[in-house]
Amino acid sequence: MGLARWPLDAFSSLVMTIHMNTLPQPLDRQHKSEATPKETGGDKLPDSFDALASELWVASTGSVGLLSSALGRVLSWRLEEAEDILHSELRQIKRRLTRVGEVEEATGMVLRYIRAAQEGTCELNLRIMAKVIRGLATRSRAKASEFLRYADAVAGLTVEEITVITCLLEKTVELDEFGLAKERDNQAWSQMIDELVPSMFTDQQHVAEILLTASRSGLVTKAAPFKLGPFCTTPFLHDLAELASLRRAITEEGLDW
Repeated sequence: MGLARWPLDAFSSLVMTIHMNTLPQPLDRQHKSEATPKETGGDKLPDSFDALASELWVASTGSVGLLSSALGRVLSWRLEEAEDILHSELRQIKRRLTRVGEVEEATGMVLRYIRAAQEGTCELNLRIMAKVIRGLATRSRAKASEFLRYADAVAGLTVEEITVITCLLEKTVELDEFGLAKERDNQAWSQMIDELVPSMFTDQQHVAEILLTASRSGLVTKAAPFKLGPFCTTPFLHDLAELASLRRAITEEGLDW
């Protein structure tokens, strides 16, 4: 039977069938997250956090060049510092991104970091956030939603708040190591006050006020509900500290006390 004698609709149906069979078939959500880039029919995706961040940074910050030359330079300098901080941590991640789902989760983390940098977040906070990404990347199933919790808690803290939180955390961990959990909170508070007052802060009231505002992050809380102090650390802060060293971030920023 010659091709010219085929009915037009039958010929069109055959062409469509052949065409669809040669295209990558769409994947449902579950299979897409486990798929390799090749199975999605797309181009090669970045296979490391560092390479992914480089691509996302260019795509997310390119509009800075549209600003006036002076303002553009100022913002470019800020963003370059933030990018350097991010890459200094991501370059140390050995894990490769082999699945589409992993790339999606990593993308969510990096984009949240970039947004914080664009909003003018302090470099100390950005350094902690970058360390959290690195810490989460060591886990087999790193989730962007986890990072968002930590990022939202850290991004809005002041340098003073991070300093006091870090000191309280260190005193608490030291007491835990000595098996003094029963009186841990009160002792950690007293030791922190001895270290920070009056070398950094005027008095105990000043420190308590700093921690009161910092408690919005969920990293610290009042040990006694109806008193201004003492404050104590929360499990959320200890989880954060397992992912990122607050003291190291402070040291790298030259802010040790």
